[in-house]
Amino acid sequence: MSSCAVLIQSFLPPSVMPRFLVKRHKQIKAGLCWRTGAVLHDQASGTEAVVKADMEARRIYLWVNGSRRKEFLSFLWFTLREINNSFEKLAVSERIPMPDDKDVTADYQTLLDCVQDGIDRYRPDGAKRAYNVKELLGLVEPSKEDEQLELLRMIKEQFDEKDAADEAAVNLFELKPNIGGIGVNLNELFARIFAARKRRA
Repeated sequence: MSSCAVLIQSFLPPSVMPRFLVKRHKQIKAGLCWRTGAVLHDQASGTEAVVKADMEARRIYLWVNGSRRKEFLSFLWFTLREINNSFEKLAVSERIPMPDDKDVTADYQTLLDCVQDGIDRYRPDGAKRAYNVKELLGLVEPSKEDEQLELLRMIKEQFDEKDAADEAAVNLFELKPNIGGIGVNLNELFARIFAARKRRA
């Protein structure tokens, strides 16, 4: 089974994909890179991903398959957030495709809000049925302790020296699980890492 996410941007700066590919160059599978995407391979887990930008539609697609798919997806998501954060006021909608209908997606933040508000089921626009919110989040979020630590390992390897990932590792289990007990709150984890890096800059 694969994990997938779609990032829809109000404006997709032409430099986003080249910057992403430079950051992830060590994981690009030999010969499988083009101007708007690449096939990536995480050697430690054997997990693979396809990342593709559709400049006209202003979307970036992430498909991940393998034993550590949720962790690798979250890691790639982190990398794109890091790049997006370098642009001022860039509106991004992070979306999760439905497991039985890839053409229908749910906004990630909306799903988090549903859990916060105690809403168990959500029917995305265009869907023929409602879905269990926690199950949808469970498709893309590392929920077990070993998955969360694997995600932090991937993030830490991205940095050349001791960095904000160390601070995040210390505080990881202080973060409340994603409201419904799914796993660590990725929004909060990423925000803490970015904030710590900014303080050190």
